[in-house]
Amino acid sequence: MGAWGPAGRHAEEAYEATLQSGQTSELPYSLLINALVSSHLGQVEPARAAIEEGLAIAESVDVLPAVLELLAVRGFLELSLGNAAEADSTLARLAEAAEQAGYAEPTMFRFHGDAIEAKITLGRRDEAEALLGQLDELASALDRTWAHTIACRSRALLSASNGDLRSAVDELERALVFHERLGEPFERARTLLVLGTVYRRDRKKRAARDALEGALEVFDGLGAAVWSARTRAELDRVGGRAPTTGELTPTEQRIAELIASGLSYRETADALFISPKTVQWNLSKIYRKLGIRSRSELPARLAAEHGPHPR
Repeated sequence: MGAWGPAGRHAEEAYEATLQSGQTSELPYSLLINALVSSHLGQVEPARAAIEEGLAIAESVDVLPAVLELLAVRGFLELSLGNAAEADSTLARLAEAAEQAGYAEPTMFRFHGDAIEAKITLGRRDEAEALLGQLDELASALDRTWAHTIACRSRALLSASNGDLRSAVDELERALVFHERLGEPFERARTLLVLGTVYRRDRKKRAARDALEGALEVFDGLGAAVWSARTRAELDRVGGRAPTTGELTPTEQRIAELIASGLSYRETADALFISPKTVQWNLSKIYRKLGIRSRSELPARLAAEHGPHPR
């Protein structure tokens, strides 16, 4: 849900409690959740160390679900770092073991989207299409919001790899509708990153920049260092000019409207799936661009520019 600081503290507490209580069979799970937090934060070496230690213990005590979850985290980490071949081999091992064990629930290990993306990156579109077909079947049969969301993003990646950028944008817009139900800011930012990349390839610079800046604000707010770097690199490829000094980005405009309507920093952050610090950081830019000094001046300034905004 985007609360990565508390998640990290819970993970550390779980690890210490597991060690102190001597529950060896639970240790892989506490290492797993530490690796999950570290991999999302881009803390590569701690994540890899926790994964390797967790896998060794899980395999020695024959705890298969922990093995598969650790493989999912390793696959995600390697994909994040741009190591598509390593991600593909890791997630292929996971998929085979999950199928043999009868684990069909797509949200249990959450590997389909990363596996499809890795295969597309490696040019294995036929394999990616087969895996997407499997995800589509599971999404339809079980009606899982996560599965529907990731299926749309994966289909967009496939369309883009085939040069069909219009279909890719359509699928990404469908994914963003599902994201409203899903409520996971990191995954939404990943979809915005793909959308910005597709727009950039289609030479729609302003749309590309808007999507990428939206993704970057979320990644920066969460502390997703690797994904922030990837997004900044993509922004550098867009070229052209950033919005002028007095022009609000779409995200800044939405924050300004919500704050002007009377919402608090926390309520605005919850509505946009970002952190309160990101709201405050954006407000400082908004004030500077609009030439005001406090939130009390914001409603009048917005009304002067766009007419009154309803509460």
